[in-house]
Order: sequence, then structure tokens, then C-alpha cells
Amino acid sequence: MTPAPAPLAPAPPAAANGDAGSSAVWSETVAAEPMMEATAALPGSDAYRRPGRVSDVGIKAMEVYVPALAVSAADMEVADGVPAGKYTEGLGQSHMSFVSDREDVTSLALTVTSRLLATHRLAPASIGYLAVATESRVDRSKSIKSSLMALFPSTTSVEGIDATHACYGSTAALFAAAAWVESSAWDGRDAVVVAADIALYGRGPARVTGGAGAVALLVGRNGGGGGGGPPVALALEVGLRATHMECTWDFCKPAAAVEVPVVNGEETVAVFYRCLGVCYERWRAAAAGVAATAAAAAAAATTAAADGGVPPKAGAGAANGVAQAGGGGGRAPPPGPTRDGAPAADGVQLRAGLPVDWALFHAPFQKMVRRALARLVWADVGACGTAADAAAAYPDDLAAWWSAAAAASAARAATEPWRVRAVDVGGFPSKAAERAFVAASTPLFTRVTAPSTALSVETGNAYTASLYMSLAALVGGGGGGGGGGGGSPPPAVGDRLLLFAFGSGAAASLYSLRVVAPPGGLLGGPPPRLGGEGGGGGG
Repeated sequence: MTPAPAPLAPAPPAAANGDAGSSAVWSETVAAEPMMEATAALPGSDAYRRPGRVSDVGIKAMEVYVPALAVSAADMEVADGVPAGKYTEGLGQSHMSFVSDREDVTSLALTVTSRLLATHRLAPASIGYLAVATESRVDRSKSIKSSLMALFPSTTSVEGIDATHACYGSTAALFAAAAWVESSAWDGRDAVVVAADIALYGRGPARVTGGAGAVALLVGRNGGGGGGGPPVALALEVGLRATHMECTWDFCKPAAAVEVPVVNGEETVAVFYRCLGVCYERWRAAAAGVAATAAAAAAAATTAAADGGVPPKAGAGAANGVAQAGGGGGRAPPPGPTRDGAPAADGVQLRAGLPVDWALFHAPFQKMVRRALARLVWADVGACGTAADAAAAYPDDLAAWWSAAAAASAARAATEPWRVRAVDVGGFPSKAAERAFVAASTPLFTRVTAPSTALSVETGNAYTASLYMSLAALVGGGGGGGGGGGGSPPPAVGDRLLLFAFGSGAAASLYSLRVVAPPGGLLGGPPPRLGGEGGGGGG
């Protein structure tokens, strides 16, 4: 990994009389622009592209920065006078990252962006769109993006601005950047999305769920110029996105001078799972449509080939894995019968309508991530047409809950969208049901989700950066952290990643990325680790 510069100094505080402080003078000297390396465009995922769409649009590179300071969750248990294990086992956290008075959210964003440019040898002039997502802004008028322009001295023609909505802003910024790259406004350059936050809570059990960190994503496209730089490794899948938004008051920051939010913890957890349930049902419906379209196209290609005596293209019969029930194109299906058959020997599988090789979630704390996957399995059970279907696809202890799960699914389908809050889309009717589904989905969690938790279990919740720190942990090989990743290999070409983005208030999206190039080069080195090397993590 290219040696990274020291963290940049934060912007000066406001003067005592209320006037803004003087402009920040960054101690880091901006180096001469390096030459971009030419890279050949890779073939796109034709099975997922609608007519008229450009080649793969998605993530080309990424960088992570974690502050050097962290506190042990076990030490916080002692300091708070709570029983041992309340934070470490009850919430699933090992540490929480935090900043000193030498860093703020602007310096986090500057540091991670500077490292992205340096590590991947990106010329500042090659960036035409830059957006920053945060809910930790230090100024109610001036954007953090404008501060980042100090890193782009050779060009001022850079579109994009800050995005704010709790932890969801980073995904909104990613979608906007991808839309720019794909639009008629695109001028051949790449986009950068930066997510940076410092999560701080008051005294009490919520404090340990704070954290700090930043992620920078290089977004571009293959083909048609491609913006230079590395190829797209993780492509946004066309038509496979589900969004749910509503007005809730589970979490807000009404006082500009107070960093600590007003939180209703019980409600925010309920809103999280409600949004997940709605988005998963919508994503499954979208997946069914994509699978049907791909199957029809494959059948038409086979018929045309038979009529013309020309053999169909390789993979056309299965639409490059769209209609297959097993794992993604880069790995073998899981042991035992596939998702659409009897229970697999190593536990249940997701029945999402398309193969899902990895499932990543926004991570307020690890216990929520663990339960989130179990909620998807609960929704799958409810989607079975009959009790016999559930019994054929799931172990008895899960199939026994089919009636309750199906009733919840039917209630959701019959509820008008504006009244969706009245329905418990999370689903579990009792703690017994939750325990059963968490236990049954443990092998699935270990395989498809745990490798992505290795970083967040050590750093805590970095708000907008949380989901994409999980992505970094996954593509970096699981990190071998406390989340159970164990240093697992990164996703293979052809794999599908399912990502759930959430922000209180509330906004949520469930979308998928397809691995279209080896993801090992996305990071300039291993993900940051507490007490280790990489991305600024230390101490």
C-alpha cells in the first residue's frame, strides 16, 4: 500500500465573537498530478443492462480512514457500571473509534479523499463530480465539499455538493454520482463520493454505539471513454433497487449547537427493521421481473439460434446466472439443495428470486446486523404460498411460523403505501420466533454477512460511512476481525452483493452490486485495523 499522508488538520473553530475563524491552511502540500494509467475496459454484464444503457457503472476504487483513537467496549462497561458483556455480547461491539481535538469531520473527509487520489494515482483533473455525505457538519452553510476543493487546485469544474439525511446520505450521494456518470451531462471524468461522520451520544447505553471514520468511493463506468483510471469492479445492477421513505421522529438533531442527537432507541430499531422489510419485498419483486426478462431473452436467443442454425452465446441459456438458483457466477452453489429446493445441509438460504452471495447492512451495532439477516429469512418464509411449501423449503422450527409470517406478508400487501407505518413489517411476533430464526440463519450469516462486519465491530457506527466500511471489510478479505470474517477471501467475479442502506427519519434502500472485475484492487491495501496498518487505523 502506498504510504499515506498524516491526517490533515481540522478547520479552525469560530471566533469567540461569533465571526467565522480564518480560512484553514492545510499543512499537506498538494503534489503534482500523476499520470493516469490506461486500463482496458472490461465486458459488461449484458444480462442486467436495458437497451440503450451504457456499460457497467459502479465503484472503481475506494479508500477508508479510521481515526487512531479507540476505546474498548469492555472498558466502557466498567466505566458505566453495567454488567460485563452488556456492550460486548449484548450489542456485539469490541471497540469504538473517536477523534481528538486535532480532527473534525472536514479533516476526516480531506484525509480519505487525499489518500484515494494518492493511493490510486488519480489526477485531480480526472474528477468531474464530487459529493460528500455527512450528518456531522460543522457549518450550516458552507459545504464540506467546498473544503475538499483544496485538493483540486488544477480544476474548479467539479459538480456535486453535500448530501444530508442521517446515515443514508452516502447512498443518496452514490446514486446521484452514478446517475451523473450515466447521464448526458457526463464529460468523460470519474466521480468521487465521500462519506465522513463522527457519531457521538450522551452518557448511557447508547454512547458505545458511536464511532468515527470516513470512506471515499471512485465511481465511473466502463466503455465510452470510461473516465480513465481502474476499471469498474462493482457494478450497480440495473432494475435491482428498492427504496422506502417515510416521516419518523426516532432520531433527530434539532439544536444546531448540540452534537448529541435526540434518540428514541426502541423506535429507531423498529423503523430500521420496518424499512428493511418493505425494501426486501420490493427488491424481491424487482428481482422476479429481472429474472423473467432475462429468461425470456435467453429463450428468444435459443429459439433464434435454432432457427438460424447459429449456436447461442455461452451462458445465454441461464442468462449469465440470473435464472440460476445457486450461487453467483464466481463460486459454486452452497452445499446441499439450492434455495428453491429442500433445506440445505448447512442451514437455510435466501429465497430472494436471484442468487445472493453476500448480504451487507448498515451497522448501528452488530446485534442489529445479525437480526437483520434473520428478518430476511422470516420474510422468505412468509412468501411461501402454502404451509406445505414452507415445510418443503425450511426446517420444522421455521416452517411452524409460516402462518404468522404469511399473515404479516398479506397485511403488508393490502396496506396502502401511506399507511405502511401501521404494519409491523419487521415481522417477528415473539422472542421465541426471533430466537428460532436467528439460530437457523447462523450458518448463512457466517457465510454471507459476517466477513463484512470485521471492521465495524472494532470501530463502531460511523453513520454515513458505516455501510461502506462494511463493503471495504468484505472486499479486503474480511479483515479477520471480531465480526467472524476470519480473513475470508474477497468476493469473486460474478458474485452479487445485496446492500441495505438506512437513515433514521426515515430513508432506506436495498440494492445490489455485481462483481464484474477482481475486487482485490479496490483498496490500496488491507482494510484498517485497530492497532494495525491500513487506511489510518492505529493505536
